[in-house]
Amino acid sequence: MKKNYTTYLIAGGAAYLLYFLFLRRKKSDVAEEQALQQEGSSASTTYPASQFYAWANRLENAMFDIGTDESGIFEVFGSLRTNGDFIKLKQAFGIREYTGGYLPGFLSPDLGLDGWIQQELDGSEINELNAILQRKGITYRF
Repeated sequence: MKKNYTTYLIAGGAAYLLYFLFLRRKKSDVAEEQALQQEGSSASTTYPASQFYAWANRLENAMFDIGTDESGIFEVFGSLRTNGDFIKLKQAFGIREYTGGYLPGFLSPDLGLDGWIQQELDGSEINELNAILQRKGITYRF
């Protein structure tokens, strides 16, 4: 009988850990999304809205599954011209299920663009991405 309690305790602890690590959205993520929505409503852009959705989908495809198309990511961010463009791209990307190419759907966290970038690019690639943004005069940094 004691063995069953131990099994249930371990299973419950593992389930909580998985929830805590993968599924729970942080309060800071929610606050960031709300601030982004407020900023985006007044930001001027240099492309039509459809372009930002196309780029957001292209970024997802570049980071989807095993392997990352870094040049595709850099090309999208290199096409941005203003802070407003960056904000609209981030809004268009929104929150998407991140599988990382190895997580089953029920364990996949929902992440925004920042989360996807942090998961897919290493430190030197993030530095390169930030350099692209800086050259464009975009103040946001990953």
